[in-house]
Amino acid sequence: MSEADERTLAGISLHQHAAVYFVAKLVPAGATFAGILVMTRLLGQVDYGVFTLVVTATFTVAQVASQWLQQAVLRFLPGQLGRPESARAIDSGMAVGLLLLMLLAVASFLPSLAVAHLLFSHRRRLPSYLPVSLLLAVSALTFNTLQTYFTAQLTPWRYAFHTGLNALLRLLLPVAAVTLLRPTAELGLLAAALSYMIWIVPMAVELRMPQALGEGLLAP
Repeated sequence: MSEADERTLAGISLHQHAAVYFVAKLVPAGATFAGILVMTRLLGQVDYGVFTLVVTATFTVAQVASQWLQQAVLRFLPGQLGRPESARAIDSGMAVGLLLLMLLAVASFLPSLAVAHLLFSHRRRLPSYLPVSLLLAVSALTFNTLQTYFTAQLTPWRYAFHTGLNALLRLLLPVAAVTLLRPTAELGLLAAALSYMIWIVPMAVELRMPQALGEGLLAP
């Protein structure tokens, strides 16, 4: 194959990947917009305000907290795709790092709860959102990190599949919960966290994260 043919194929591949990633980013944006329209009608003013505030805050914290792991995956994994032993070592290190990050988030819950009680003791509702907020933040940062693996492995279709379907699940599950059960912000937040957790399991299995975590914890 000539150098010109290789450049042509590389250009086609780049355009295809860009188109897939564009659609993969567009679906969650559309689902978020639809969720705003629906949830404003299902929840009261106070509950919708709390729901929006908690979701925005937890998603921001999850994205910032997982950036170092996402950047490490994008930086080191692509160069080791043809080297199974090196790739497994990176997977093990990332799995251990993700576990430590999740444990750190859980460990920070009790101090956060104490501070919330001191600052907002006159508001009985606010501290009740902290457990759900923690669950949502941990599940979101885990999903964000696992999602980055598909980008690092140069598999945009798998990235689009998991991102798009999870976005639809994050739209439908909270809407169904507040419609069929109770129209409260707590239930909507819990359903959003569950939509992440439900999808994390098949992603982790597909990426062999349990095996990588075991190897990383048992490594000398």
